[in-house]
Amino acid sequence: MIWRTSLRAFVAAACALVAVAGCSATVSAPPQGNRPPASIQAPFAGAAVLPPPDLTDDGPGSLVDVQPLEDSVDFDRMNVVGVRVLYRSTNAKGTATTVSGVVAVPPGKQPSGGWPILAFGHDIIGMLKDCAPSSIQDLGGYASVISVLADRGYVVAMTDYEGLGVDGFPHPLLDSTTLGHNMIDAVRAARRVLPSASNRWAAFGLGQGGAATWAADAQAASYGTGLDLVGAVAVSPLANMTGLADAMENETLVPAQFRLAMLAVTSLVLSPDTRLNPDDYVSENAKALFGELTNCAVVDPVKTVAAAAGLKPGDLKPRTPAAAEDLRRDLQDLALPGPAKLSAPMLLIYATIDPVVLPGWIEDAVRTACGRGDPIEVKKIGDVNALNDIVLYDSVAWFQGRFSGQRAMNTCVGV
Repeated sequence: MIWRTSLRAFVAAACALVAVAGCSATVSAPPQGNRPPASIQAPFAGAAVLPPPDLTDDGPGSLVDVQPLEDSVDFDRMNVVGVRVLYRSTNAKGTATTVSGVVAVPPGKQPSGGWPILAFGHDIIGMLKDCAPSSIQDLGGYASVISVLADRGYVVAMTDYEGLGVDGFPHPLLDSTTLGHNMIDAVRAARRVLPSASNRWAAFGLGQGGAATWAADAQAASYGTGLDLVGAVAVSPLANMTGLADAMENETLVPAQFRLAMLAVTSLVLSPDTRLNPDDYVSENAKALFGELTNCAVVDPVKTVAAAAGLKPGDLKPRTPAAAEDLRRDLQDLALPGPAKLSAPMLLIYATIDPVVLPGWIEDAVRTACGRGDPIEVKKIGDVNALNDIVLYDSVAWFQGRFSGQRAMNTCVGV
């Protein structure tokens, strides 16, 4: 995933979806394999001409500002029109917020009923305002895949999430309810950028975005009224991170998890309702590396990796059993599944030897959700990373099937 590995696999996956000369990064040839039948022909008929944005409303998803997304080589190559949007949303408590994001519009003539919409949830980039993908070159590494998805005939709406890109709001890293609201409202914002777009949508997310996708699916029937969710794909979602507290207390964190642990504690401490004292979880050594560990990994991954290498498990150990229990309780309060059942089928993909988001953490969440009847199709990848070109291709084919009216099959098998 973007925040813990290079972008090479992600860019390769995007390039594998469509034959485009000169993708935005040099990558080795993607692996070949049996792939599902799905058209990859671009519906080219010229770049879209957007109408003036609808700035008249003030409810969730309404637009505050719209600016053209300039100097995107990937978008220009695919004749995709992109805009950076500021839009209104609400957090888990119902408080009104302003969030930034990107809307990408396909080239060519819209189909009957308008372009379907794909809400895209990015993985962890950082905690600071400047870590918003919409304000980072190449959209923090996501421009390539977003342009390809748009070229496939989807209006793509990528939220930055609350606290990234807009002053005044701390970033709720693991608050999937807030992140889910942000995803749903990004879809509403996209329909104000292009009012002729369909109200039918799907969600796709990685890591942090996988949790946002899961939550958006669960909230779609209530918070997402007026929209028609057909399905969701969550890749390595940060679904239930309670085990992170256990690993911190037992000093079993591995270096690949240090940054996640630091970011999780930071986010919880910044919450208005926090019960946590940062001194109970972060050593003086870790505090000295705070800036590098909470900065935008995509902007300077070398410094971030170097900072994580300077830590040891004891630097993130709760000072007392009571502090560990407080952390565990806060993480459990944010865990998925939440109270609401899924509104639409979900494909969940995870790596069976992931060293960061442990498979057992995801499997516990899936068992709980399936036990109450949530329609989840599970795909396991025997690797340390769940994302590759075949997985991305399969994911696109899966939600294409949902848009086509096909029923999801094999839900909760082998869970």
